[in-house]
Amino acid sequence: MGSVQSHPLYRQKISKNSTVPAHIFAENTPPPIVEFKLPEPDERLHSTPQLVCCLGLLKIGLSPESTLKPIAVKWIQTIEKDADEQIRLRAIAKDVIRVF
Repeated sequence: MGSVQSHPLYRQKISKNSTVPAHIFAENTPPPIVEFKLPEPDERLHSTPQLVCCLGLLKIGLSPESTLKPIAVKWIQTIEKDADEQIRLRAIAKDVIRVF
């Protein structure tokens, strides 16, 4: 029977003479791309970041210079016509803020 510290989930000790490769701390790295499935009207949201994404899309709206994906354009067009859904999304955001 091996020791607990030899288990693969335990980190191995690193010697004082070890070096960290430069690519681990690269400069000017782009932010990660996080995509969310846009919900249908009255559909349940799955996360706070998804809610933030939806509210962000509503805030920027559609403009001629928009570079949004077609699915996002369609979602904005649908939600802009649905005042109840806009109110619902904003109410959820207020509830989240109130909880924190």
